Amino acid sequence: MSHHAHEMVPKRCPNCETWMSEEGEYCPGCGQRFTTGKVTVKELLRDAFEAIFNFESRAYKTFFHLFVPGRLTNEYFKGRHRRYVTPLRLFLLTAILHFAVLAYIANELGGEAMRKIEMSQSQQAFHSRFNQEVDSLTQSLENNQFEGEPMVAAAFDSLLVELNYGENDSTKLGTLKAGNLSVGNFRVATIDIYTLTPEAFLDKYEVTGFYNRIFIRQELRMMTEVGSLVGYFLSKFTWMALLMMPALALILKLLYIRRKRFYVEHLIFSFHYHAFAFLLISLLGLIDLWLNTYGLLTGLGFLLVLIYLYLAMIKVYRQNWFKTFVKFNILNMFYTIIFSVFLTLTMLVSAFFY
Repeated sequence: MSHHAHEMVPKRCPNCETWMSEEGEYCPGCGQRFTTGKVTVKELLRDAFEAIFNFESRAYKTFFHLFVPGRLTNEYFKGRHRRYVTPLRLFLLTAILHFAVLAYIANELGGEAMRKIEMSQSQQAFHSRFNQEVDSLTQSLENNQFEGEPMVAAAFDSLLVELNYGENDSTKLGTLKAGNLSVGNFRVATIDIYTLTPEAFLDKYEVTGFYNRIFIRQELRMMTEVGSLVGYFLSKFTWMALLMMPALALILKLLYIRRKRFYVEHLIFSFHYHAFAFLLISLLGLIDLWLNTYGLLTGLGFLLVLIYLYLAMIKVYRQNWFKTFVKFNILNMFYTIIFSVFLTLTMLVSAFFY
């Protein structure tokens, strides 16, 4: 009797402390396998194997269905959620991958050129300072030791001409007048851009006003850190793409308002469509780079993305080809507008906080 009672004594899950039956292997609360905390090598390898291949199984299914227009979205609408990576997670993963690939491609294609520009600007600034010091020295020598010697003065003038004295020794910077949204400019010594700290620079040129000081500070950074500029802006585009999704889902909602679909369904469609676009353009962009095919495959990728969108709209929203074609064109028109607005805002905000 006592032996029977001992067998039926419940136990607690060490993870969430939910009561389990004595013979239970998995916790009904959190799903974790019951353990005393002491794991054998066999159990460790088994858990690792299950974790890897369960994820990969979901990933394989997700990407396999994603590349068939509309299939992954329809599967999700049928309630088969556990089989696939969630729409938002899929979107974020592919977006991060996409913009990382774009940053890599941009660096491979133009990174060296950008770094050369940055170095050239810096060298030009220090060349300007050297010229100024030479001019100061020649003036001193001419006034103190060679006064009244026209041949020496002419030689000094020739030296300054050879050094291009007076050229490229100043730079125009912009100022922002927030009241009427106008932009002005003023000249500064180029060398000051590269040798003074931002605060010292602003104080030297008596830049006043909160927004003006921020505006000039960011302008200085963009001039002195040209090499990292493209990567910085591309890193912000993931958030731009994410913020665009609700706006695009709203356009789809209005286009298919008689279909009585929930707003979130249009949002999921947008996530899946963009995940496909990110993956395809990233893949073809890399192949373009490695094969040196001058963007031909990337251009083909954009065409395939548009075809995919049209076919996905037919499969998911189930309207005939003509109605879908009309709505497809309306959607792309609004997409262009939304993309332009969000791109401009992202560039402005990113530049403000660079």
